[in-house]
This record gives sequence, C-alpha cells and structure tokens, in this order.
Amino acid sequence: MSKIVCVTGATSGIGRATAEIFAKNGYNLILTGRRKELLESVGEELVKKYKIDAFALGNGTASRETERFLRRLQLDRQVEVHVVN
Repeated sequence: MSKIVCVTGATSGIGRATAEIFAKNGYNLILTGRRKELLESVGEELVKKYKIDAFALGNGTASRETERFLRRLQLDRQVEVHVVN
C-alpha cells in the first residue's frame, strides 16, 4: 500500500515545501488550500517531478472538513501523516 500524507496550506510557503519533501520521499499527496487553481498546479508539478499521485482539495477546505472527507473515502486509516499548516 502506498504511503499517503495530507498537507493543508499546500499552495505556497511552508505547506508547499512540506508537500515537496514528502513527494520526494515517495509519499502520495492529498493537498488542501484556498487557491484551487494554484493547488492543482502544485499537485501536477509534484506528480511529474516525483512520479507520485496527488489529489487537490481547493477553495479553503478546512482541516475538519478534510478529515470528514477522508473518513467518507475511508482514507483516514491510510493517511500516515496529516500536516496542518
């Protein structure tokens, strides 16, 4: 099973840098942030660069909303790390 990390605030700064570090280490990503287009761009860049999978949840998805979403997909047990930025 692939390693999964969820990073909030992944469009820029510390969140983006953190997402890149995890991608570089082979983690698949669930990225959240306010700027959906930029978030999708970051995800696409990391997919191409590191050959991982990434899923973007945009438009300011808050941490609790993300947790509910992951539970609905039954991914909460598979996410190894949740970085709240």
